[in-house]
Amino acid sequence: MTQSQKKKQETNKILAFFKAVFVLVLVVLSLISVFFDEYSPEYLSHKKTYKSIIKKRDRDNRELITSYSDKLKKQFPNDKNIQEIAEQLVIDYDNNYKQSKASIKAYNAKKKELVYAHSFRGRSSFHFWLALFGLVTLGFYFAVKSLFDSFSRGSTFKHQLVDIAGIIVCTFWAVHLIFLTQRDFLTNKYVGTLLLSSVLISGFIYFTVKYFNYKDLAIKNLADLLVRTKEEHYERVAVKAYYAEKNDKPIISLDTTKQNIEDFDKDVEETIKDL
Repeated sequence: MTQSQKKKQETNKILAFFKAVFVLVLVVLSLISVFFDEYSPEYLSHKKTYKSIIKKRDRDNRELITSYSDKLKKQFPNDKNIQEIAEQLVIDYDNNYKQSKASIKAYNAKKKELVYAHSFRGRSSFHFWLALFGLVTLGFYFAVKSLFDSFSRGSTFKHQLVDIAGIIVCTFWAVHLIFLTQRDFLTNKYVGTLLLSSVLISGFIYFTVKYFNYKDLAIKNLADLLVRTKEEHYERVAVKAYYAEKNDKPIISLDTTKQNIEDFDKDVEETIKDL
């Protein structure tokens, strides 16, 4: 092997390694999201200021109405009508504020009730849950199919590792969608348990697929042996035997009957060895 060929071979190995890492990262990308916060600390801190702004608005409005009422009383101390209007202004504002607050509270309670009634397994709706579960099962199907094809092609464990990673990821999300809610995921408390369960389930799937692939391959190899026996081994020996029977002498051939029998025995041994 020349120096340039060795260099090219090393380059191909490096490219293959980075390609495998890239594909593996793509497969497990959805799991990596669990280690990132849904919202930034700045956003959460800013969100907390909303209530204080609303309280300040209500307090300032109350003070503004009260100040105008006091000004009217001072400016027209002898006018009873204006005095009554000034007092009624504050009373009406307080009553309207209480009614509005009660209406908003009732609205939010009803909204929460309707959202909960329409939700499914902690997700906003069955529509959303089904869409997610459909994507997970689709990925799971192709991951298992790819693993089965990898066994059929006789690929190395490096190629099968990507398929196994895909099965683990899909199993993780399937278990999460069935047994846990969206909020459970956000707390990050169950990630370790889910990953362990996914690995165990994926291990079971790996050996199950390997077993059935081995079973199918064994049946295929035996069937191929039967075909070769009929179309090749048997035909060669039968032709020689028929010729010898009719002509009382062996057929002139490049191969002998003994060689045909040895080829048949070798074919049988190699087939059994691969089972």
